[in-house]
Amino acid sequence: MEYVLAALLLVSALFLVVAVLLQKDKSNGLSGTISGSADTFYGRTGGSRIEAVLEKWTVIVGVIFALLVFIMYVVQPDYTYSMENIGYWKEISEFSTIFD
Repeated sequence: MEYVLAALLLVSALFLVVAVLLQKDKSNGLSGTISGSADTFYGRTGGSRIEAVLEKWTVIVGVIFALLVFIMYVVQPDYTYSMENIGYWKEISEFSTIFD
């Protein structure tokens, strides 16, 4: 289960990075001056609908990402015991075969 959650977390993180990089900047600061703010990545008029959908999915995946981080925190084993009690750590770990 931890591997499935970790894979979902990785996919959602990659989607968020790509989605944020594809979105148009709301301000026309220095980047608008250098790159020319009249044209967007999607053309002159096609960007508004695509950007609205992209913004909506960014919010949805952002919430899913936050929930997955919280679930991963709750599901993880308790590693508060010190290394002196390595036997207990071996019992609760999925990687216990490494120590044999």
